[in-house]
Amino acid sequence: MIACFAPRTPAEKKRLLVEAKHAALLERGGQFAVKKALEKKRKKDAGKEKKARPRGLGFGSSGPKPSADGSAPARKRVKM
Repeated sequence: MIACFAPRTPAEKKRLLVEAKHAALLERGGQFAVKKALEKKRKKDAGKEKKARPRGLGFGSSGPKPSADGSAPARKRVKM
């Protein structure tokens, strides 16, 4: 008699799918192909994370930086 295992949570389902995908990749391309696929996934996730960062005052822009209390610094007057 064969026991049927059904994943109980979405996390279990995703884990099983990823394991099956890696097993199939291991059979076709070997360990190097699995490492390459994992590295590609890491790079893709890092790019998404970088794009999701806020861009504005104090977040890597070339403009003035906010002071310690969080308010924007006063603008300096231009000499004429």
